[in-house]
Amino acid sequence: MTFAYLGNGVYTIDNEMYIINTYENNFFIIDSKENIGNSELMDILEITKGKKPMYLFLTSCCKSVSGGAWYIYQTLGTRIIAHYPDSVNIRHGECNNLTYTPVNVSVELKGYINYVDNIKIINSKVPTSGSVIIKWKGFLFVGNNKTISPYGNEVKYICGVNGCIKA
Repeated sequence: MTFAYLGNGVYTIDNEMYIINTYENNFFIIDSKENIGNSELMDILEITKGKKPMYLFLTSCCKSVSGGAWYIYQTLGTRIIAHYPDSVNIRHGECNNLTYTPVNVSVELKGYINYVDNIKIINSKVPTSGSVIIKWKGFLFVGNNKTISPYGNEVKYICGVNGCIKA
């Protein structure tokens, strides 16, 4: 097993992917590892007790967070959420001159702030113009974003592709 419980219904897989269990016992994945395989898939299913996650949120089109989205989509049927214009790059499987297997984006977000099941998605535009940060309870999920503005006392942990740090 390579996953851990972080608190408030949040799990991490290899300190790169995150799973949220909402109030309705719906599961959401945040980001995908570039080299995802059966081990991570088994971790997801163990965390969710066999229930397929509703959505995979991609915080940007960068290969480090979107490179494994196709595998999750194909094996679990999980729908993909991404912000425009990164959603276009994800559909083409390319970002910042790097390529990966393209995947269908089911929900394309637009605008500065969006909500999905009480999960707040904010268009940060860093490191790509369609990059987002995701706020859930005391967690801020930032993907590849390294320039985080202060979000007040309600943020306890900032989690990205290199793990979580206490805010």
